[in-house]
Amino acid sequence: MRCPACGSTLRDFRDSGRLGCDQCYVSFDTHLRDLLRRLHGSSQHVGERYDLPGMGGEAGVGSDADPRSRLLELKAQLRRAVEGENFELAAELRDRIRVLE
Repeated sequence: MRCPACGSTLRDFRDSGRLGCDQCYVSFDTHLRDLLRRLHGSSQHVGERYDLPGMGGEAGVGSDADPRSRLLELKAQLRRAVEGENFELAAELRDRIRVLE
């Protein structure tokens, strides 16, 4: 399978760990979704997000504005990581939960 835009293959991605272009995300969607599910326990981003310095963040989204909702989100991520058998991520999430509790 090749990306129609840049000609990259899944083997290229496996060898380098990099995609050739933004169209690769569409071309290799199924494979990337499976990989993300195995690595992170989910194929959707549910973790913290990056905020540019000085830009501020939305309250409750990736911030410490509501520790209770952050704790609930971490517990949900932990459950998904265990279900996906991603035990390294589960251990990291467990430790983060302990700090918040």
